[in-house]
Amino acid sequence: MGLSTVFLFWLYRLIFGQFFLQNQVLLSRISGVVIILFGLHFLGVYRIPILDHEARLDAGIAVGRLWGPMCWVWPLPLVGHPSGRSLA
Repeated sequence: MGLSTVFLFWLYRLIFGQFFLQNQVLLSRISGVVIILFGLHFLGVYRIPILDHEARLDAGIAVGRLWGPMCWVWPLPLVGHPSGRSLA
């Protein structure tokens, strides 16, 4: 299972990497146009109607009470090691 997964990731990287390398100029121009359109929408010069919609999920409970503590807990392993090393 593990070896086949690694092989598939390698294969996808090879296929998509070749595609992106061969079409790099085209993709950079398309992404530049998209960024300019988003900027014009943000400034209000050109409105994109689908970006004006808002979608929310109603969880039925106070989501802040559920995810609030998680926002403080998940980065602790990332912060503990470097700060402990610098304080030592």
